[in-house]
Amino acid sequence: MAVDGVGKPPIPGVTGPAASIGNSEPPAKAEFCVESTGRLSPTAKVSSVSSDLLDRVEAGQITQQQYLDIKSEQAVAHLVGHLPAEQIELIRATLRDQLSNDPLFERLVRQALAPTGQR
Repeated sequence: MAVDGVGKPPIPGVTGPAASIGNSEPPAKAEFCVESTGRLSPTAKVSSVSSDLLDRVEAGQITQQQYLDIKSEQAVAHLVGHLPAEQIELIRATLRDQLSNDPLFERLVRQALAPTGQR
């Protein structure tokens, strides 16, 4: 008794991995291509902003608590207009609380703020 479909003919109308069970032909390969837009990638933008914020903390312009507030606001910014304000505030507060109590995050902030000779 074949429960998982092995040894049975393909089911008509089914596509994807299930359709290839028992099929010895490899799936057709699609060509992958990414075009450059000449703009900064989202990760480059985030790294730049994060670095600027850490520089401000290091210079004493903002506190670590203000840094956490800014980062939690940035994390939920894409939700504005998609979720009710109460839900966004709950997510932001939860994230902020988790960041402030995360020992790994605290260690990373200390390392980032340490003088360059101690990193």
